[in-house]
Amino acid sequence: MRPGERKYMTREKLAFVAKHNLLVTCSDPGSAPLRDIVSGNNDTDALLNSKYQAGPGWDACTGWGAPDEVKLLKALQTPAA
Repeated sequence: MRPGERKYMTREKLAFVAKHNLLVTCSDPGSAPLRDIVSGNNDTDALLNSKYQAGPGWDACTGWGAPDEVKLLKALQTPAA
């Protein structure tokens, strides 16, 4: 998001984007706009005892995963079924 764009984003728009991404991610894994991170954790200084582990699907460590910009743009331009 570029500076100044935040004021134009509403919760409704963000909810739509999140829901749309989830539907695309779940319906066709081969063209999913998000690459699932399934291993690792957020313990960078060995103090958290690996409290948040990455795993399949959504997790507290990596959320839905890392975006694939090309697939994400294509998914956002395609109407949800």
